Order: sequence, then C-alpha cells, then structure tokens
Amino acid sequence: MDEIDLTKEIRFNPYRIRRFGLSSTQEAKVLLYLERQGSTPRKVLSRLFDLRLVERLAEIGLVVCRNGQVEMTPEGRETLQRCMGEDHGRGAA
Repeated sequence: MDEIDLTKEIRFNPYRIRRFGLSSTQEAKVLLYLERQGSTPRKVLSRLFDLRLVERLAEIGLVVCRNGQVEMTPEGRETLQRCMGEDHGRGAA
C-alpha cells in the first residue's frame, strides 16, 4: 500500500471543516486518507495520525473500527465531500 503525502495534496480550509462538524484539519486528513486507501489497519493509522483523532471520528459516526481495521462510513464520505467543496481539484477546500 503506497503512503499518501497528505501535506502536499489538499489543503483544507479550517473554517469550512468546522462548519461540517470536524474540529481540525487533521481529522479531515484522516478521512481523506481512508477515502483513498479504503479499510486500513489501526496500526498503520497510528503511524500516520494521533489515534485520538480516529477515536473522535468513530464517536461522531464518521468512521467505524472493526477487527483492528478502520473504515469510513457513508456519513464520513459525505462530510469529507462537503469539506472539500467545489475547490477540490484546485488543491484548496
């Protein structure tokens, strides 16, 4: 599985992500990673992100943790799309 450099791909607008229920751009990056990579072992996510971010996303229903794997829910996909907005192709949201 190729690693994604999330710092160069998309910059999230912190005001926009807060409008859609996320508390940090890092949470949006977790969702972006899961959208692109699919179901991901928790151990892999722990090397890339603080697991408290993943736990918070699970608490609000945007990801689910099953059998050591983390997956994005349909609500998580919808939230990510809203956070990315129409500017997605230009590298800013």
